[in-house]
Amino acid sequence: MTSEIDNFLSVKQVAAYLQLNEKKVYALVGEGRIPATKVTGKWMFPRELIDRWMMDSAHGGLLADRLVIAGSDDPLLYRLVGAFARDMHSLAQISYTPTGTRLGLDLLQANRVDVSAL
Repeated sequence: MTSEIDNFLSVKQVAAYLQLNEKKVYALVGEGRIPATKVTGKWMFPRELIDRWMMDSAHGGLLADRLVIAGSDDPLLYRLVGAFARDMHSLAQISYTPTGTRLGLDLLQANRVDVSAL
């Protein structure tokens, strides 16, 4: 089991993890291009967000054209999603699954969907 400390990386650790030098990590932080937070004057990097950032970068935006919605079975939301999908044509893939509010929230928390309808 990973401890809370293992969930966060220092500049040195994230540099080793990404196989970059520390100056490049600081440059990415300065440009706001990498997820980081400053704690007591030191930059810390949530490992989960770094992994997600790498996946998003690796796909070159390929997954950025998808919207996955789950949650409440709402007829108005269903029509809204359908209209939005028609407007987007082939520019994006939109998926709506009426799972119910609780499961929709669970899927959102697990990063399996982009939006949860209540």
